[in-house]
Amino acid sequence: MAKISIVPGKGQHHKGCICTDNIDLQSGRCAITNDKDGNYVKENACDYCYAKYLFKKTKYEIKSSITTQYLLDEVNQRNNEKIKLNDTTKTVKTIRLGKMVDIWDTNNVEQSKETLLSVIYACTDLELPIMLMTKLLPFDEEVAIALMSNPDAVLHYSLGSDALEKGALIHNMSNDQRIEEAKKYKEFGCNVYLRLVADVVQPMTAEHYKIEQVGIPLLITPLRYTNKNLFINETKINWDEAEGHGYKFDRGAMRPLSIDSTWGDKYKHAYCGVVGEELGCNACGLYQGRKRWIKDN
Repeated sequence: MAKISIVPGKGQHHKGCICTDNIDLQSGRCAITNDKDGNYVKENACDYCYAKYLFKKTKYEIKSSITTQYLLDEVNQRNNEKIKLNDTTKTVKTIRLGKMVDIWDTNNVEQSKETLLSVIYACTDLELPIMLMTKLLPFDEEVAIALMSNPDAVLHYSLGSDALEKGALIHNMSNDQRIEEAKKYKEFGCNVYLRLVADVVQPMTAEHYKIEQVGIPLLITPLRYTNKNLFINETKINWDEAEGHGYKFDRGAMRPLSIDSTWGDKYKHAYCGVVGEELGCNACGLYQGRKRWIKDN
């Protein structure tokens, strides 16, 4: 069975981002690409997913559960790697779960829960703050209790567009359903954010306004396009003309240069991602959250 390891992430590429040490609980591909029988369906991957090109038809696994000692050994190994690589992040200070894949598999609830709980409790034992990213996690009281046991933990429900997230619908986790699950964790007392992936160059939609009224803090992830057809379909703008309409092609993706006024000023909500020359960051909602913009590298 595949083993858990700590790997680098977004924080190595963007000054100020704390997502430097990441753990994925699934191997081979994201569970969102599985149909209800566990078979791989390439088209189930979210249309805007930056990791889907890595997903494989074979060798899907939920990784083994771990002990506190196992995680401590991984942390020490990762710290040594950072020294060798002269990584300016220096040591493991937080753990982000769900970098490339989801943290839950609706087809394998028992194993998903066992592995997830083991990592949460190991992080708590080592006094490591944790960030969890999901589209598939239902409310589970044991998971909620585990999150509450950690002095600084945050759960993010990723939202976007049902039309672009076919796999989530197959697993009965539409955007509306994710919001309902998020509400349950919030009511239990957990630190929860709605992580909204949206094209901020474009005006807010009716659905965006509806999400804004839910009462759970928003963390807006500005959508960057790596697929020309998706960009054209979503914006009705020709790829070659995008730079005259508020976008710029940089580092392999078409990125936003500005935020439409309908979103409010850039401090109205928390942001996670690059707009123009700045990175929006709120430490993923850890440390009571924060709203700041940092000159991006």
